[in-house]
Amino acid sequence: MSRADTMPPRLTTVDHEILTVLRLECARTQGYLVNRTGRSRQQIHTRLQILAGSQILRAVHYPTALYEMIQDPREDEDEFPLVELNIVDRDGDEIGSEQIKIGPSGIPTSHQYQHYDSSP
Repeated sequence: MSRADTMPPRLTTVDHEILTVLRLECARTQGYLVNRTGRSRQQIHTRLQILAGSQILRAVHYPTALYEMIQDPREDEDEFPLVELNIVDRDGDEIGSEQIKIGPSGIPTSHQYQHYDSSP
């Protein structure tokens, strides 16, 4: 079966979150995607496998589960859905959130940040 014959999966909310992170930030590990999306490791692992099997993503480095996007199946859409992601510090702790909407050119059309107040 050729790549053109491969039917892309119906994209879930988790898929949109993964694709948005990879579109904006390049290749990322499964662990990073777990922190950034706030989803469970199993959810991210399952969706990465489906997206890789559909030739949307590819594993760049298996030992670290590093993935990159081959193609964005959303490119034919006028706008991608609004996605909410976590902002994490270098320890992987959630310190805020951001809402991102991306246009068909791949450039964010809106971006809103919220940083959590760490004071008691």
